[in-house]
Amino acid sequence: MFQLMFEPEQALTCGQVDASLAPCIPYLTQGGEPGAACCSGVKILKGLTQSTADKKVACNCVKASANRYANLKDDAAQALPTKCGVTMDTPISRNVNCDARKAQKKSHLDDHTSITRKPPLIVPAENAIFFNGDKIEGTGNPVIERLSDLQKIAEILVSKFGNSINAWVVEAPVFNEPFAVYKDFIPSVNDYGEPKSYDADGYPASSSIVLLLWNCLKEAKNVISGKQKEPYQAEVSTSSSSTPRTLLLGFSKGGTLLNQLVTELGFAPVQLTEDMCLANKNVTNGGFASPQQDQIIPNSKDGFLNSIAEFHFVEVRLNTEGAYVTNHDVINRISERLAQGAPGIRFFLHGTPRQ
Repeated sequence: MFQLMFEPEQALTCGQVDASLAPCIPYLTQGGEPGAACCSGVKILKGLTQSTADKKVACNCVKASANRYANLKDDAAQALPTKCGVTMDTPISRNVNCDARKAQKKSHLDDHTSITRKPPLIVPAENAIFFNGDKIEGTGNPVIERLSDLQKIAEILVSKFGNSINAWVVEAPVFNEPFAVYKDFIPSVNDYGEPKSYDADGYPASSSIVLLLWNCLKEAKNVISGKQKEPYQAEVSTSSSSTPRTLLLGFSKGGTLLNQLVTELGFAPVQLTEDMCLANKNVTNGGFASPQQDQIIPNSKDGFLNSIAEFHFVEVRLNTEGAYVTNHDVINRISERLAQGAPGIRFFLHGTPRQ
């Protein structure tokens, strides 16, 4: 079972602005040249600031963020968009007067005067993919029942990561009574969904996820098109040239799938930001070739693996042999990726006192 939650265009938040520019902090405080992840964040920020209201919000958020860093270099901040090859109406500076910015020309159908304009489905800044675990039913506990609802999980993801994400919730394709069995993703699992080991051969998890995302997106487009008189079209910013970042969350046994993806990531070829843009334009991968769709989800397993920015292990406590990544070769390969210039990856462990 699969739940996709598209968020319509909403007000920009400082959290989104800070997240976009976070990779730029080393450049802004130390100088030098901005990295690929920094420039990708600048492009994402431009894509998020299409309306006059959002540009003003972004200006104030950037100014507030800049004032938190006493060692921020103003000349480096002002030069950042140019160094990244981006033309921005939102200045990156602590000294700008956001209220005195030159008013932009408005069309007859701008976002302040249009009454009939439908809220577009915007290209996400990030895709948050949540892999669920074993089923827990009939507990009578309203909290547990609520967190067993896929729609509620999607809403929680959006509340945690912001309105600029697309939230995807995935359940195991097979259940053996209450036990989730991710057999298509982890070939070594037994009848109870417990993996014996992790192997990157054939890239089963990443390949299955890309196919799943594309089939779901296709179905979502068909549903949306059936409800609208005009053909469905995602709003694509001309500045958003790279695939959105991917945030992975594994709850309980869903954490085993994250371990499989860590293994596959270790053996995947490194794609820098510019390489990923080119790959998205060239890879058809069985007919996946729409430029607009390329900017919503990755269109290949390599593109997907290289878009991963965060792993969140939520209440993972499977206590069986083979359930965790202990292969030193995999761990070393992850380190080698970073040495080759791949974007950094963050790992989060979320637990409770009983753990």
